Amino acid sequence: MIRFRPSKFMLVLVLISLTLLTFSQTKGFAAEKMAVNVYDSSGRLVNSKLADGTVVEYQYDVNGNLLQKNFNMLMNSGFEIYTGKNGVADNWGDWKSAGVKANYQVVTAPVSSGKHAQQMKISNMQKDGGANFFQDISVSDGQLYTLSSQIAITNLNKAKLIVNMHYFDNNNSFIGSETVFEYGGNVSWLSINEKVQPVAKTVRARLHFTIIALDSDASGIVTVDSVAFQKGERSNLLINPGFETNTRTSGVADGWGNWESAGVPANYRVVTSPVSSGKHAQQMAISNIPKDGMHTFFQDVAVTGGQPYTLSGQIATENLSKAKVQVIMHYFDVNNNFIGYETPFEYSGNTVWLSINEQVRPVAKAVRARVHFNVLAVDNNASGIVKVDSVTFQKGEQSNLLINPGFETNTRTSGVADGWGNWESAGVPANYRVVTSPVSSGKHAQQMAISNIPKDGMHTFFQDVAVTGGQPYTLGSQIAITNLSKAKFQVIMHYFDVNNNFLGNETPFEYSGNTSWKSVQVQVKPPAHTVRARVHFNLLALEDKASGTVTVDSVIFQRKK
Repeated sequence: MIRFRPSKFMLVLVLISLTLLTFSQTKGFAAEKMAVNVYDSSGRLVNSKLADGTVVEYQYDVNGNLLQKNFNMLMNSGFEIYTGKNGVADNWGDWKSAGVKANYQVVTAPVSSGKHAQQMKISNMQKDGGANFFQDISVSDGQLYTLSSQIAITNLNKAKLIVNMHYFDNNNSFIGSETVFEYGGNVSWLSINEKVQPVAKTVRARLHFTIIALDSDASGIVTVDSVAFQKGERSNLLINPGFETNTRTSGVADGWGNWESAGVPANYRVVTSPVSSGKHAQQMAISNIPKDGMHTFFQDVAVTGGQPYTLSGQIATENLSKAKVQVIMHYFDVNNNFIGYETPFEYSGNTVWLSINEQVRPVAKAVRARVHFNVLAVDNNASGIVKVDSVTFQKGEQSNLLINPGFETNTRTSGVADGWGNWESAGVPANYRVVTSPVSSGKHAQQMAISNIPKDGMHTFFQDVAVTGGQPYTLGSQIAITNLSKAKFQVIMHYFDVNNNFLGNETPFEYSGNTSWKSVQVQVKPPAHTVRARVHFNLLALEDKASGTVTVDSVIFQRKK
């Protein structure tokens, strides 16, 4: 991230942009704090701008059914609405320096989501020339924001793309700027995610997507889609990581690509069941494909070579035969040279939702990483079905192997937080709630309650995690117990091999009394050949008519260092 005072070029850009603003506030100026509703050509509500500047986005599938609502600070962030004649989508403005030949189009191909994207083309641009499109946003100084988008660049020559922010105070005075992202090469859809923090006294920020000429006769084409500007830190570098947005007909969720080796037919679906979180998951299936055949979906992400990242998600496999599922990373430099790869995860068996967490490190000079979820045929006539959900790719080493360990995400109606499962023995009714009180951290915790259940009855929630047999792990959490009678609370581990054979179990923690928030810290060691561990939080009836309530929060399961 680069912060700077404006150069001569930037001063000119700002002055011209301000001039544009004075006579065209419907183009590129979304900063006014007033409620606005925007409808598409079919009469569907697509944006509701609230009085505080927040924009509610409504996304629809190919049949016009409402998929979901997203919160953004931008109007028309997917460029779906275009009623003008200058090639720039509604609510966006455009600018170019003197003598620059810039051509703007709202295109139907390529797009990463929906039906449209914003494109700009430049040709024969003189050195230091610039062209951009922009939108103004109402912001607060001191507030952290996250900017994310997908960009595609072709035929870039003697130029680069920059994403830059300009900041203005209450008097419309320009008070600072920063360049949050730069890219100097060609690329298919690339996901970007950058932190933005306006300088002191900022009330309005102008977001630009700009092409800058590095030398004379510069040229290039930039296409932008799926822009989000949101309050707070959004650490996930992926676009549509839960596959909730699906406006395509290919079966591959928005923001993701797919590839199949020769002779392997594409077979993708965005499914509503099973899912681990939200309403959708990504599925791919193979049938009778030849040895070494591959079937994959992927997303490209902007990265920094040499820096650590963590990839996590949940996968479920069924009917897997003569095949294995892989997570593969490919790394590229700015000239699109392939410079390395790694395969941080493989699995050859069938499994219900399994949490994976892997550390990866792009090689030096990598600027782009391609995250693949792949099915590889290890023999002829390979087949199987793989589902993926809740994918996260983030900077740094995130050691917790669990998905949704603080129970903060809850899109279900079962009372069990996303990413977790539940089980009850015969005659024991399910009784789960994601509660807002008591909690030990964040805003939510997982609660379960039993009442009058028979002796040896069990009531449990759990999560399956990919592990390595023979390696030690630590499990920690916070628990609170009330009204416990004739029962005890347990943490139980079950271990399985790649063929789903039960290999063993251990009960590293038990508690038979009531307690306010209590820290639990235990060590476990899966037996040899274990590839999957199931972490249970369990209530066990010691006598008939057992009862009690247990609340769990802040769970950590990690490799012992």
